[in-house]
Amino acid sequence: KRGGDPGVSTAVSSIMQHENFKRMLMFGLRSLSDFCNPTSKVYKENASDALDRGVVVSIKNAVINYKDDDDILFCSSRVLLAMSDYCMSEKDTEALQKLIADGGVDGIVEIVKSLPSDQDTLKNCMAFIKNMNDSNYQIEGREVGIALLNVFTSKTYTNKLTNGIILALCIISKSTSGSKGLNDEGAHHKLLDHCLNINSLNDDTAVIVESVFDIIKNMSSNGYVDPTIIEKSVIILDKFKSYPRVISKGSDAMKCAVGPEELTKCLDVLKKSAQGSKEQDAALELLSSLSYISSITDKVVESGGIPVLIELINSGLQQYESNPEKISRLVAGASRMLGRISNNPPHAAIVVEYGGIATLCTAISYFPNDVECSKAICNALTPFVSRSNYVSEINNYSLFASLLPILYGSLESVELAKASMECIASASMINEFHEQMVNNQAIEILSTCVQYHLTEMDYLLNCFTAYFRLSDYITTVEPINQYGG
Repeated sequence: KRGGDPGVSTAVSSIMQHENFKRMLMFGLRSLSDFCNPTSKVYKENASDALDRGVVVSIKNAVINYKDDDDILFCSSRVLLAMSDYCMSEKDTEALQKLIADGGVDGIVEIVKSLPSDQDTLKNCMAFIKNMNDSNYQIEGREVGIALLNVFTSKTYTNKLTNGIILALCIISKSTSGSKGLNDEGAHHKLLDHCLNINSLNDDTAVIVESVFDIIKNMSSNGYVDPTIIEKSVIILDKFKSYPRVISKGSDAMKCAVGPEELTKCLDVLKKSAQGSKEQDAALELLSSLSYISSITDKVVESGGIPVLIELINSGLQQYESNPEKISRLVAGASRMLGRISNNPPHAAIVVEYGGIATLCTAISYFPNDVECSKAICNALTPFVSRSNYVSEINNYSLFASLLPILYGSLESVELAKASMECIASASMINEFHEQMVNNQAIEILSTCVQYHLTEMDYLLNCFTAYFRLSDYITTVEPINQYGG
């Protein structure tokens, strides 16, 4: 181990001797902060030396006594962060215990509670919390949960810091006391409102949304459940639907807020309430929300939900002209649920028994320009077109006469293109579908599709797979060339 700078002892002595003499205290803190600057090759050794000399107690007192002094807060946060860097990188459990016992965590909490406007101070505090978590120490406390939430909602930080703050919140929410503090301050909706206000969709903002759902799940695990999160959660999931990890995390968070009893009640309302009534509308919204929760499908089947879902789509199609937007949401939600159910072969057989294939094949012709609805129906049909025992029924309803034009028209929407192409590729495995596909210009449409979404590997693989399986019907390159393939 390298030795630290000899000036550390002088700085520590100055801090410890002048706790109540602000000017001299500031001099010592600045000096020690310089020694603990990560640009120094021995900053961790300097931090370790200062920790051994017992300076942490005085630093904690300094941030309590002078919480309105940005300089003191910054210098203190840098020193405490450097100490945590040392403990984590060296895996020095004895030093870690001393840092905790002397008040290092308390000092950081006090700094956070002051809502510092200095970005570097905030950054140091968030990095300290992460280090403690990575060192397997759980920071707890109602106050720190509230403080971090206040920082997050204060908007006094730059976008670069958002990830650090939300990660710190996620860490704190693992503790019961941290969750209590967050719950007491209405964290569920404050966090979701932040996500609703996100304007740009990219990997960075997706990570923030993932973390928000992690926090909500942690709070639920600690007994702080808010069933009113569903509506906002669904809007966020719709917004970030192209990010599978967001959908997965959101599903887990919503699952904690909606139990089997809500599902049973929802299905009962849908069975008994009048078409277009407020009760049915509310139940439909809940059903659409539930379709995001992957683990709820078994409960739907057990509760007799399959015929209810199919009847919902059928009755919705009959009233399509009266309220296209509402019917579209209804069909999309019910189709999403049927798609998840049908991935289980025994459940798929029940869907068929109640006329589900006929319903889905009919429904897709109603929504050629509705991305969400067509995508949901394509996903629901995929388990059926990939199984040869459903060939005659699917051919009877001329599925490919509707599906292939949707694929052709979906080229501006990558999500619908991927869903419809997967359905076509799955169907191409079954020889008995080939003639209907080719008669509905599958070769020509695939020749156009292959020119689009060139960075979407699954889409392209499905496109070429379908091409290959239909190759017996390709007798000349003329149609391929004519459509740009």
